[in-house]
Amino acid sequence: MTEGTTLANAVNEPYLPAGLPGPEISDVDRPFWEAARDRRLLVQSCGACGKAQWPPEEICSQCHAVDRQWVEASGRATVFSWTRCWYAVHPSLQARLPYIVVVVKLDDFPVIMIGNLLGEAGQVVEIGMPAEVVFEDHADAQTLVQWRLR
Repeated sequence: MTEGTTLANAVNEPYLPAGLPGPEISDVDRPFWEAARDRRLLVQSCGACGKAQWPPEEICSQCHAVDRQWVEASGRATVFSWTRCWYAVHPSLQARLPYIVVVVKLDDFPVIMIGNLLGEAGQVVEIGMPAEVVFEDHADAQTLVQWRLR
């Protein structure tokens, strides 16, 4: 495992409540979700031109090759954008309000990812702050990729 994606980056109690719909997993993104279960963050990369891309696709967005590969990311990122959500997008989130959603740019790949920012809802968040991946297990669903400030 690389630095930033160790077992210490797992949460003991889920941040998100039970009852929330899980991701619809396809053959295109299955390696990502399987790696998340193992506490590893993967990014899709093109075997022909080397371009990293997120979200995963059937073909490379740069050269259109179909040589998809997966590479492990460090799990370190920078806050690219964020919002504090005051309205629940699903009924099971009503009791969790407010919560913070972040868009992060990975430090070692030119891609951005989105997820919840763990921690207090009132925490100070600024664009450019360092973040790291956190893996959240759900008994009734997939392991989710979340973020926390570092």
